[in-house]
Amino acid sequence: MEFLPQELVQAIVHEIDDIPSLKACALAGPMFRGASQRVLLSSLTLRRRNAKTAYARFIESPHIAAYITRLRIWLEPIAVDGDNLPQSSNLQPILDKLMNVRECAMTLNSPLRRISNFFFDFLARQPLRKMIVTRSIALSDSILGLLAIAPVICFADVVMIENDYSVLASGDPDPGPLLLDNNLQYTPRVEELIFDDVVDPIFYERLAHPKIKLGSTLRRLSLMQAEYAVVHSPQFMSVVAPTLEHLCLGGVADFFALPMLPSLCSIGFHSFHHWNLWLPNVILDVARTSPLLVDIAVSFLYSLPLVPNEVLTILDVALAAHPKHPVLRWRVDLRSAPGNESGDATVFAQFASGIQTAMPRTNEEGRVVLEKYDYDQEFGQLSGNPRYLV
Repeated sequence: MEFLPQELVQAIVHEIDDIPSLKACALAGPMFRGASQRVLLSSLTLRRRNAKTAYARFIESPHIAAYITRLRIWLEPIAVDGDNLPQSSNLQPILDKLMNVRECAMTLNSPLRRISNFFFDFLARQPLRKMIVTRSIALSDSILGLLAIAPVICFADVVMIENDYSVLASGDPDPGPLLLDNNLQYTPRVEELIFDDVVDPIFYERLAHPKIKLGSTLRRLSLMQAEYAVVHSPQFMSVVAPTLEHLCLGGVADFFALPMLPSLCSIGFHSFHHWNLWLPNVILDVARTSPLLVDIAVSFLYSLPLVPNEVLTILDVALAAHPKHPVLRWRVDLRSAPGNESGDATVFAQFASGIQTAMPRTNEEGRVVLEKYDYDQEFGQLSGNPRYLV
């Protein structure tokens, strides 16, 4: 055991998936202590009530700060000279000790007007891969400054305001000049943007501002309530469309037109409770204007759609003629009632058979795929929205 390679030790520890066993492993000896602690202490949640305790732990055991890769700040804001990041005086000493945060989530249950500069400095020092901002009201310069922080950014239930007092009115044709902080960096790093419960079109219009140059880096876009960006904020879609490679759209109730998507490789339409008559036209338009398209996913919740055979035939012909021969994936979350799993399996098998029969060309080439999925797990992990998190 003295000569067990550290790589093997780490592999053993990472196979342990419960806290009591990890704690026992950490006490097994020096060989397993470090690897176990890295897993046990990889996440930190900061709330007002535990900020002092967290700081005391870092003083007692300074080495554990390097183990923390996931940070969630879940606090109420308190104004401090116009800079009202929550509990500024308590947070800064803690954040100064962190150096290895890969994912940071900031959740606030009341308005946050301006994100403190020291918090931006903290984020810039981290090897950050994902930033999540939820349940917040923030100045546009703070929101736009986050685009330079990480490759993946999620906004969930966030409202953008232009000054400390007035929220931009939804649908206002002239929200006024964009106010930017000259001390912040606005050159984007973001490669993937995820929006959940962001329903103000002005939010998207601000992201499309020429100074932001969002289209220079953005490659993946997920819109949980797509109508507010696609239908009401066409400027935003026009800016990001030329370089988008992956697009996920949900929450659209009627036909919508997308701009040309010349770089698009995959598109998903999700959260439908029934078949929408306009959906085939949107799919056909995307296929026609996206020569690199290889994957189309249509996801349904709770029920199986009744898709007319003539619609499937039209899709079959169009996809068979596409130069990249894209796969069409039909995805269903049935939410089986206890004891009815076998009945749902039979219904799903009948649905799959009908789709495959009506789309013979793509089906023969193995490009019609039918699969089940879990909406809460899939999109909860995607967005980081606290309503999906325990």
